[in-house]
Amino acid sequence: MTDNEAPSTSPGLPPLPPFDVEDAPPELQEALRRMSQRGPVVDMGTGAVVAEAGRLVTDRAVPDECVARVQRIYDGHAGLYVPSVVAAAAALLDAYLVTAEQRGLDRADADYDGWLAMSAAETVSRQYGRPKVERTAADLSRLLSELRTALTAEGLTVVPTPVRMGIGVDPLPEGPRWGSRGGLAVALYSNTGWELMVNSERATGFTIHAPATAAGAAEVAALVHGLLRGDVPDPFRRPR
Repeated sequence: MTDNEAPSTSPGLPPLPPFDVEDAPPELQEALRRMSQRGPVVDMGTGAVVAEAGRLVTDRAVPDECVARVQRIYDGHAGLYVPSVVAAAAALLDAYLVTAEQRGLDRADADYDGWLAMSAAETVSRQYGRPKVERTAADLSRLLSELRTALTAEGLTVVPTPVRMGIGVDPLPEGPRWGSRGGLAVALYSNTGWELMVNSERATGFTIHAPATAAGAAEVAALVHGLLRGDVPDPFRRPR
C-alpha cells in the first residue's frame, strides 16, 4: 500500500492479493484516510485507488446538503477554504448526524440551531491554520517549491514578490487586478497556514485553509487561478 504508486510488477514474484479496505481494522482505515489527504492511496496489488481526499472508496457518499451547509459557513468567514477541507468538514457533519439518527433523532432536529454544522466546520478548518509543530526550513522550502510547480502547472506566471517567504503571481489579462503590481502572492511561514496577499510591500493576509502537502499546494494553486479569473469571491473586496 502506498501513496500514488503503480502496482508491483517485479518478475518472479507472486501477485499481491487485492486489498479489501472494508476488512481492515479501524486504525488502519483511519490511517489510510490521513494518508490520502496527501494524494490518492493505491492498492499495489491491483492499482486501484482505495482512499482519496481523506475518504475511503467504501465510505458512504456525503449528502449534498452537508456540503452546502459547510460551504455557507465558510463563505461567511474571512478565510478561504479548498475543496478537500470543505469535503472533510461535510463528512464530519454527516457523521455527527448519522450518530444522532442511530440514537433515534431526526437529522433536522439534531442540528436545529446549526451547532453541529458549525462544530464540524471549525474543527476541520483548525487543522489547516497554525501548525501544531513549527515547520522547519527544509519543510518550507519543499512546500513553496511544490506550490511554485503547481502554479506553473495551472498556466500562471510566477514573478518576484516583496512578500517574505512568498511567491508572486501575475494577473491574467482579462481578470481583476490588485495593487500597483496587479497580481497576488501566497506565503507560508513556520507557524502559519498558507497566506494569500496582494503582491505588494504591505498587504493584508487571508488564510487559505488547505493541507500543507503537495496535494494541498495544488489546491491552493487552483484557488489562486480562480481568483485571478474572477471566478472565486475576492476576499480583498468582500464587505467587512
